[in-house]
Amino acid sequence: MPAIYAKSPGKTILFGEHAVVYGHPAIAVPLPSIMLQVSFLGLPDQPAGSVRIRNANTQKEEILSDMTADNPIRAVLDLVSSYLELNKIPATAITISSTIPVASGLGSSAALAAAFIRGFSQYLGFQLGNEQINELAFEVEKIQHGTPSGIDNTVIVYQKPIFFIKGQAIEYINLGQPITLIVADTGVRSLTREVVAEVRSRLQANPEILTPILEDIGCIARQARRELIHGNMQEIGALMNENQGYLAQLGVSCPELDHLIQTARSAGALGAKLCGSGKGGNMVALVQPIQAETIREALLDSGAVTAIIAEIE
Repeated sequence: MPAIYAKSPGKTILFGEHAVVYGHPAIAVPLPSIMLQVSFLGLPDQPAGSVRIRNANTQKEEILSDMTADNPIRAVLDLVSSYLELNKIPATAITISSTIPVASGLGSSAALAAAFIRGFSQYLGFQLGNEQINELAFEVEKIQHGTPSGIDNTVIVYQKPIFFIKGQAIEYINLGQPITLIVADTGVRSLTREVVAEVRSRLQANPEILTPILEDIGCIARQARRELIHGNMQEIGALMNENQGYLAQLGVSCPELDHLIQTARSAGALGAKLCGSGKGGNMVALVQPIQAETIREALLDSGAVTAIIAEIE
């Protein structure tokens, strides 16, 4: 029996972090230059339920039965098994490889959920549609992040730029022209669950301060959708800078992010902001293609752990 493979890209949010959790719009795009892949290979000589998971990046191997219920791999396999009314998982060797940094705002957990759901269901002989995969991936994201918006799993499952409002139909964005992004990693790890919970706590304590900020972030996302459709790069960059100002007011930026954002702008980026939950992780810059490599080198020279150039169409 041949192995079944599935893969999912990373993602970045261009506009609307944190505000999207409270019903405001956000814009996200897939990052096909970083990818998570998972393979499923049957082990016919092993008893049912014998499942081995190997991480090709670290060479670490685990046994499914030894994993706790909240382990993301255990959670997704249990969820899909329940959804497909599977009593016991066939004996399987699972291998994961990924170039998506973890805890960096680039969708590593959603990519893992989406790839596992797509590949595992195919391995069992089922062809789930994107809508089903997205719904299941969202359930896994809830286990990992508490109260996620659903934007990460949606953009990763559908692999298209999206305008997203929680609870509403997905709207795809047809870009007026391709955009070039640089995503740079501060090296500071940050857990989405913790940062989202911190913002929620601050919102509950000071709604008169934070509510207008979240509303303004949502307004920026609506403006950005129009500019992206028309391909107005200068305006998109300016809106990214404005969005970053509001995120800083929310308290989710940090010195490492601020430093890389300023570096990108000084090197010629049209706009730059944090991406993801903040308090570390990555920043994203909109650049002219001809300047991409120069700005990437400037970010690396300024302390970025990695700097990825991504072309989005």
